Amino acid sequence: MDNVRPLKAVVARVAAGMPSSEPLTQTSLALPTSLQDLDLDTLPARLDDTTLAMVRRIADEPPPALTRCDERHFKQCMRVMRTTLPSRAAEDDLSGSLFATAYYKSLGHRSNEAISFLLEHALAECRWFPTIVECNAILARWSRGDDAFARHGQATAIVRREVEARFAEAFDALEEGRLCQAEIDALPDQWKRIAAERCLLWHHDDGSFTDRTGLAARDEKQANANGSLG
Repeated sequence: MDNVRPLKAVVARVAAGMPSSEPLTQTSLALPTSLQDLDLDTLPARLDDTTLAMVRRIADEPPPALTRCDERHFKQCMRVMRTTLPSRAAEDDLSGSLFATAYYKSLGHRSNEAISFLLEHALAECRWFPTIVECNAILARWSRGDDAFARHGQATAIVRREVEARFAEAFDALEEGRLCQAEIDALPDQWKRIAAERCLLWHHDDGSFTDRTGLAARDEKQANANGSLG
C-alpha cells in the first residue's frame, strides 16, 4: 500500500491554512477579475492560495511615485516662510529669486504634500528660516498618506499575516509529526531549511528533506498495519 497520502490531501491542508506549491482549484471568495476591484477591507481572516496570490501582487507592486511639486506651489510656501521667519544674516545677501531657485533645486523633487508639510512644521518649530539641511530633517518625518500608498501598505500587512499564520501551522504540524512526505516536499525550501535547523527535518546530501521526529513514520506504519488487517 502506498504510504503517501494523495495530493488532494495536501491541497485540503492548504485550504485550511497549510502552505503548498499546488494551486487551489476553487476559492471561497467571489474574486474580481481586476486587482483594483479587490476590496482588502472585506477579506476573511484567513486566505486561500488564489486570494493570497492576488493580494501579494498588490503588495509586490510599488505604489506610483508622487508628482513632484509644481514651482508655483513651492515658491508660495517659501514666500510664506520668508515672510514669517527671520533670515540669518548670511542669507540676506541673496535676492528672493536666487534664494527660491537654490531651495527649489534641492527640494523641488518633493511632492506638493511634502512641501506643505515642511511649511506647516517650519512655522511651528523654527525660530529662523530653515537651511536646506534643516528642511530635509523636517521632510524626513513626512510620510505618504494617499490612497495608493495606504492600499499597498495594507496589502503588505495582509500577506505578512497570512504567511506567518501558515508558517506557524506548518511548524506545529511538523513538531507533531502530522505531515507525510508529500506534504513536507510541498513546503517552501526556506521553511524546510529552518525546520532542519530546528531538528524537525533531516536535510540530505541530495537536497531532499525528510521527517526527523519519527512520528510521521510511526503513524504511517500504523495506518499500513491497520489497512492490511482490514
